[in-house]
Amino acid sequence: ADEANCVACPSHSSTEASGQSSIHACACNTETYQLDHGSSVFECAVCPRGAQCDDRTCGLLNGKTECQDGTQILGKWTRNDSGAVYVLKTCPTGFFLVNDADSVGMVPVSS
Repeated sequence: ADEANCVACPSHSSTEASGQSSIHACACNTETYQLDHGSSVFECAVCPRGAQCDDRTCGLLNGKTECQDGTQILGKWTRNDSGAVYVLKTCPTGFFLVNDADSVGMVPVSS
């Protein structure tokens, strides 16, 4: 294969092995998740703070809301109106929603 014809995977993604010949071989890095544009566009987004697992992977990586060890990430996460980006909709009992320009997440309610 001619190196000049190699095309990099989109930002925040890579392939598992060399010799790949399609963008479908690209996969989001473990700290990110795949946006869903409802088309053939492949794009990964950085994991929101509240969806990060203890091992720094993204609990939204595989379209689920759980970490690789099987623990659930807190809160109810849904795709936004365009269906692409995950947003935190609600928090469990004992937490309140923090949603500002810098971060999205949950804070425990202190008694």
